Amino acid sequence: MRAWMVPLLLLAASAQAAAPRLQSGVQLLEQSADGSTRLALSPVAAAPAALLARLKHLPELLGEEGYRSEPLHAGAPLFEVGGRQSAVSGFDYVQRVRLSRDGRVALLGAGQDGALDAWRLGRDGKRERLLPKTAAAFSGVIDASDDGKTAVGWLQTSADAVPQGFVWQAGHGYRLLPDPLWLPFALSADGTRLLASSRRPDANTFARQHLMRSLQGPPGSDWGDALAVSHDAKSAVGYYFVRPQSSDPAATGSYRGWWWQAGTGYRHSARALYLDESEMADPVRFAAFRSQLLALAGLGADTTETVASGVAQWRIGEDMRERVADARPVLFARAGALAGWKVWQGEAWRITLAHGDETIAAETLAGAGFGEVFAVRASADGRALQLLGEEGKVRVRRAGKKFDLAGGLHMLGAFTPGGGLYLWPDGEGFENRHVSWIKLQDGARGTLAACPLADGHYSELALLVGDGGRTVALGGDAGYCVYRTGLEDETR
Repeated sequence: MRAWMVPLLLLAASAQAAAPRLQSGVQLLEQSADGSTRLALSPVAAAPAALLARLKHLPELLGEEGYRSEPLHAGAPLFEVGGRQSAVSGFDYVQRVRLSRDGRVALLGAGQDGALDAWRLGRDGKRERLLPKTAAAFSGVIDASDDGKTAVGWLQTSADAVPQGFVWQAGHGYRLLPDPLWLPFALSADGTRLLASSRRPDANTFARQHLMRSLQGPPGSDWGDALAVSHDAKSAVGYYFVRPQSSDPAATGSYRGWWWQAGTGYRHSARALYLDESEMADPVRFAAFRSQLLALAGLGADTTETVASGVAQWRIGEDMRERVADARPVLFARAGALAGWKVWQGEAWRITLAHGDETIAAETLAGAGFGEVFAVRASADGRALQLLGEEGKVRVRRAGKKFDLAGGLHMLGAFTPGGGLYLWPDGEGFENRHVSWIKLQDGARGTLAACPLADGHYSELALLVGDGGRTVALGGDAGYCVYRTGLEDETR
């Protein structure tokens, strides 16, 4: 055996054998960057249905976790350090949480009895409301700096008001984001820069957006989506999926059109318009299907997008600049200069990455043979990338090296800050998942021991990496596992 292989084999063996510490009966939400502290939820009554339903139609309030299906987590928050828990009283649900690097401070949206406010909670029991009650009926946190002294978030002056973005700084309080910034997407690790959406919509546009996200098709149908909403919000069209009525596993379903009108509900006349399941990915056929639905309802092409926002960067206290119009933010490297956004082009979302004033298409970075890129994640310094593509393709890259990966829930994958290690939840089905890892310096790969508590749908799972990869937490509905991995990011 070659001498240089021995350390790698010993590393893989120790990481594979590392038994996790189990923390059952609580749901993992966040872990501090140094790996010392976790914030979890203990079970309580379900979150208020009205508040949950309203937040579901505001994915912008989730920042980079907009793919998650539930924007409000039911449970009473608690700090966990070394297996010992300390409860935080006065809250029954959490909207989002960020921990300072040392785990001593949590910034989060939380409440009970239908309330939701942005808070700064200390592990020592101290608490501070970020916004006075006179300023906001509802508010929450989107991101926070590593030291916990700067936070960005959202507020609404009433339940149906258009959300506004704010920045809060310890010792100075809060202020609204300057025009034309709308909502923050992410904050830099040092708390000086943020990436945000721009061009806050007016009340009418906001109402159309809410309606578009609320309508999914006639009662009893499978999932669906809206395509267009009239400018007066009194008419809308979309489609829903119809499962095949056959015992043949190879049988395909179809997408049926729907037409909705205020006061009368869904009309039957649109159901004759349909696409076979196999035709849905054909941009020409889908465009024709959409045009037929728009014509049926007398809607124009300008009704298909309810909010045309842009992407802007802002160094707090300085002049703001909009990077690009008609785009949505998707990535911000907290400790680096990398940003990313997507635009609707050619019947698909196209992702662009930017470093300073230089931009590049995500497909170019993925490399030959990868195809279309649907999602991108990055290390904190922006030097390592994970790219998700067609048919479940996954590619990670750093310093020009590319590695293709199979399986696992890569939408939950995570890098160490320096990008030397990439880890992701792996395993078959919903139970007994484990963590897989790859070192991006040399391609060495391995797995950690299975976590018997990491079960459930991906929206309930969490994978959190701390201390340069030495501390990893993986959890689901039943609890979570904390690993001392034996791994280390050598790029730190």
